[in-house]
Amino acid sequence: MIRHFLFVFLLMFSSSVCGQEITTTVLNAKKELVSETIDLVDQDINSAIGLALGNALTPGLNREETSNGSGAVLRGLVRINGKTNDFALQAGSFASFGNLSIILRECRYPNGNREGNAFASIEISETGHDGTLFSGWMIASAPALNAMDHSRYDVWVLRCTTS
Repeated sequence: MIRHFLFVFLLMFSSSVCGQEITTTVLNAKKELVSETIDLVDQDINSAIGLALGNALTPGLNREETSNGSGAVLRGLVRINGKTNDFALQAGSFASFGNLSIILRECRYPNGNREGNAFASIEISETGHDGTLFSGWMIASAPALNAMDHSRYDVWVLRCTTS
């Protein structure tokens, strides 16, 4: 802050005096300020990169132990009329919901907390359309985090099942 004030003061003073020496001093101060700013930005970027690499190179750190469920309970919503349907799936099986075909790959939950923060790997496709609408992990406690994008249907994970 003091450097900024000094810079502005010297700039005003140089314009009124118009001395070559003062103008050079002002330009040198400006170059030094820019150089220090770039150094600070570089330090912040390097810190962020180091933190990201540290997290990537230490798998399992700050990760909760999980158990695999034998299946999952999903909920489907028909957006047109607001009707919902809950259905249970076993891992590796599929279910139909409207025009959708849903395959459950696996369901995991925190050890000792089956209803807690379940997350399931699912694949959803639509009858009569090529490809998949959704393929990935859905999290029960944050369904909007990785949601299926469809104009008529919505599907999300409620919990894992163990039997």
